[in-house]
Amino acid sequence: MDLRGFGDSEGEPLAGAEGFRNLMMKSPGDLDLAYDYLVGKDGVDGSRVAVGGASCGAMLTADLASRHEGITSLMLLSGPPSDAAIAHIAATPSLGVFGAAASGDTITPGVADVISRAVDGSGNEKSMAKVYEGTEHGLPMFEANPELQPLLLDWLKNQLLSN
Repeated sequence: MDLRGFGDSEGEPLAGAEGFRNLMMKSPGDLDLAYDYLVGKDGVDGSRVAVGGASCGAMLTADLASRHEGITSLMLLSGPPSDAAIAHIAATPSLGVFGAAASGDTITPGVADVISRAVDGSGNEKSMAKVYEGTEHGLPMFEANPELQPLLLDWLKNQLLSN
């Protein structure tokens, strides 16, 4: 799903600190609604759900995973999980985490270290962190690192099909 103001979603655009603060306040409820809608659909196994995002979407889905025990796989791309999400990752060995970031990310400096620490603290043996050279943030990482998409998809299939 697109967050408010992104892609085809309506909403105020992300502009400055105030816009970011508003997005981060409103989005958790939006994500909870989307999650409830998804797991309420026929044919969806609500005990084995993957979520993920890029940039602030990664931050938000990390927190979403800490609120819903049916989430078994979490993908973080250039977005640092909160301290509460990191604690949840460490306390929940059934939650596999795939994290990727660029070492020189200029949008969120230090994000590669935060994601790596979160994955290192995971008790799930399938958790994986990839740190790439470069300055890409979020989706541009896929173009700069062509192996990232197939690696992520293989990890996701392995994680979901083995649970």
